Amino acid sequence: MKTKLAACVALLVLCACNAAPPPLGAADVQQFVRDYLAANSAGDPGKAMAMVLHDASASSIAAGKIDRGWDAIRVSVDENLKKREQKIELGTFEVTPLSADAAVAVGTLNLRGTYHLGNMVLDNVPGAFTIVVKRTPEGLRLVHEHYSIRTK
Repeated sequence: MKTKLAACVALLVLCACNAAPPPLGAADVQQFVRDYLAANSAGDPGKAMAMVLHDASASSIAAGKIDRGWDAIRVSVDENLKKREQKIELGTFEVTPLSADAAVAVGTLNLRGTYHLGNMVLDNVPGAFTIVVKRTPEGLRLVHEHYSIRTK
């Protein structure tokens, strides 16, 4: 009888160790988006890039430019944050789960200040964004981001 009890306890312990983590919560994704956009708004490329998946599959699209892979995104972030003349003001956004470990956030933002787009100089630009995040052993990481300008 003691052998059966010990075997049952061992089985329960092993099953508990392999339990899947709870599904990714909307509140965690919302906080990630706030923190990521705050790092970009503050001009902190190190903090922003620490939140991006360090992988060739990561992607970023802004102003018609597509960057694929962590290294390419890092180059763009370094260039753009050095010359940034505006702050990002986060608007409303919604989070939709994609799987237990991934979600997409879609929302609005405003670029307060001067924004250079090609040979145009714009002021206080409304925009929209899509950010896809994935849970990794290191925490949430950005897998994809896309920013666009909205008409006023």
